[in-house]
Amino acid sequence: MDKATLVSIDIDGGRDLLKLLDKARFKVVVAGWFHVPEFFDWRLWIASPVYDSEGMLAALRKIQAVLRKASRRLSIELAQITVVSPKDPVIRDLRRRFGKADWFVDGTRIGGQMIGDRFVEDGYFYRVKR
Repeated sequence: MDKATLVSIDIDGGRDLLKLLDKARFKVVVAGWFHVPEFFDWRLWIASPVYDSEGMLAALRKIQAVLRKASRRLSIELAQITVVSPKDPVIRDLRRRFGKADWFVDGTRIGGQMIGDRFVEDGYFYRVKR
């Protein structure tokens, strides 16, 4: 199966959601699109301590509430989002490698490598905080 292309509407939608999450004080330490072979599609991963303190479902509900409150319709849906713990092996490795990198900016592409315990075919990242 061919890899789906991450298009600008998805990139913009993820960036818009991240701004809204920041405004809602929903802490995000890593946010970015992953394309991994087992998904067959792109997924927006959001790593948040809310996952650890309140659980995955509570984190998803808070994200869903932000999506619903958006004054304009965002081009992203909850089904495209994966919420994970900052302790996830992939997130820990991303933070270790890129959290303090001077060159890392919104829009950094990462891929074709093992990150944590997962092969990441392609990735587009908005934020990786140490």
